[in-house]
Amino acid sequence: MEPFAFRGRVYTHALLEAIARVPGMWGWLTDRQDYRGSAHRDTKCIVLRGPSGEQMDEPFDCIQADDYWPADVLRAPMLDVLGQLQSIAPWRELGRMMVVSLEPNGKVEPHVDEGAYANHYTTRLHVAMTDSPLAFLNVRDKPRSFRQHECWQIDHLSSHYARNCDSVSPRIHLIVDLLEENQDV
Repeated sequence: MEPFAFRGRVYTHALLEAIARVPGMWGWLTDRQDYRGSAHRDTKCIVLRGPSGEQMDEPFDCIQADDYWPADVLRAPMLDVLGQLQSIAPWRELGRMMVVSLEPNGKVEPHVDEGAYANHYTTRLHVAMTDSPLAFLNVRDKPRSFRQHECWQIDHLSSHYARNCDSVSPRIHLIVDLLEENQDV
């Protein structure tokens, strides 16, 4: 698999505007950035779909994903985005989905996604919700900046990290994991 594969354009204005109307969603669930050894300390996220079922307390091994309450609040714009994604990356199983803000001058430390979850959902999509020319994602020592509305598939099973060199504006991405129609389990 290539480190990056361009999948198309996804328009997220309505979702970003809806999030701005309920800013408290950013601080609701902080497990991803707060757990010991987290590579994501400089991020904030809104979890739209997250771990569920019997293994939800073991997020690296929990394959089942369900909507969380922010998905209910953001239902209409989220469904619009999901429809756009379905047209460029048809899936048979939708995993976790979150909006992630990488803070100004923030970084995501180098890491490789691990566990049953990462191995099951083989397609990870990043949709740039903001235009952040001073931010980049690096996969296998290949950096790439994303333009607003670009949707890229990344190899999350290889070493990757991110930097936002902008001292004023966050970089906001929608991250979606899925198992595509044509992929074997």
